[in-house]
Amino acid sequence: MYITCHRINDKQATGSALEKRQSSSLFVFFRENPKFMILSVAMLFIYYAHAFITNFTISIVRNVGGNHREMGYLIAFMALMELPGMIGFKEISRRFKVSSLLLFSMIMFSVKAIIVWLSPSLITLTFGFALQVVSFALYIPASVQYANIIIDEKDTVKAQMMFNFMQAGGAVFSSIIGGWLIDFSGISHALLVGAILSCIGTMIAFMGIQNTKR
Repeated sequence: MYITCHRINDKQATGSALEKRQSSSLFVFFRENPKFMILSVAMLFIYYAHAFITNFTISIVRNVGGNHREMGYLIAFMALMELPGMIGFKEISRRFKVSSLLLFSMIMFSVKAIIVWLSPSLITLTFGFALQVVSFALYIPASVQYANIIIDEKDTVKAQMMFNFMQAGGAVFSSIIGGWLIDFSGISHALLVGAILSCIGTMIAFMGIQNTKR
């Protein structure tokens, strides 16, 4: 009889714990995390420029006198640049706050967009692509850890969903709007628009970032 009662009590306690941990509705999540939502909007602007550079690399390379071969080298180089930041993030995060790393990566996205826009040659374009090591490579792990620290455990999945949703939105808009801008005014003006939007996103990020203890 004691064992039966004990099991019933355990089930009731477990049920109560599950109710407490139940994920909030989207409306409640938005209302409870206004700063996080501002930061998510910032990522929409920033990711537009990042996705544009990735989607229209061949047009960017041709603009500075390159061809498909140079484009292949640059894409491979950019992918390699992501590895050091991602592999070494654990050690880096021991020295710097996650919020600082996330904000820094967002700033570097904009610096990269500006350099790519202003690049007169393949050499400077390569330098711009090298900034992948301090932008995208830091952003991915930093955004995950930031959401886990700032957002209540029951809503971390929603937080990651918001970041992913904004990234996908930026990629879609860059494909549609970016392609239209290239046809209408050329690659240089399209890159300028991306750089401006990225800088706007970075300024918004300063308003939305929340300081983390670690």
